[in-house]
Amino acid sequence: MTIMLAVLLLFWSRDYLILRMGPLLRTRSRVSLYAGVVVGTTALLSVVVWRVGSSAVSRFIWSFPVLVSLIALHIGGAILCFWLRRSDRYHRVWLVALIPTPVIWFFLASGVISRDFPARSFVVWLICALWIAAMFALVARARRIEMPADELDFAVSLTGYSNFLGSFILIFFSLLFQEIE
Repeated sequence: MTIMLAVLLLFWSRDYLILRMGPLLRTRSRVSLYAGVVVGTTALLSVVVWRVGSSAVSRFIWSFPVLVSLIALHIGGAILCFWLRRSDRYHRVWLVALIPTPVIWFFLASGVISRDFPARSFVVWLICALWIAAMFALVARARRIEMPADELDFAVSLTGYSNFLGSFILIFFSLLFQEIE
């Protein structure tokens, strides 16, 4: 549980820092798109869990092709961050925040969202709502303050490294909690 909370904090911080990047006038639209992706991912996977059951979703997510695809997605996001940093395109780094955190996949794969236990689904939706509300509040508060160049470099580096870490987290959780099929 402590590992999951640490990962949630790391990815929330990653998203907060990079959602502040880009034109200051478009902060609200960036955070709104981000919120839509977070809610959409959770809703889509929740509907799938309700339709086919959490065990089928768990087997699907922990299957080798899906796991490799998720890992590749996170590694691709990290490579994109480092490329954007080298090319000084900091205003585009916020797009990496649209890659869902690996904890969402772990929640779904471990059966946290389940049709048998509506309370578990409520907890996932509550975390989703708190995540988005905190993001809106803090990014809106900081949107009038431009980030200095050294903070931009730090945010982009943190984003790249956290995406690499996300791929390792997926591997770790898959080996720890499930056997890869």
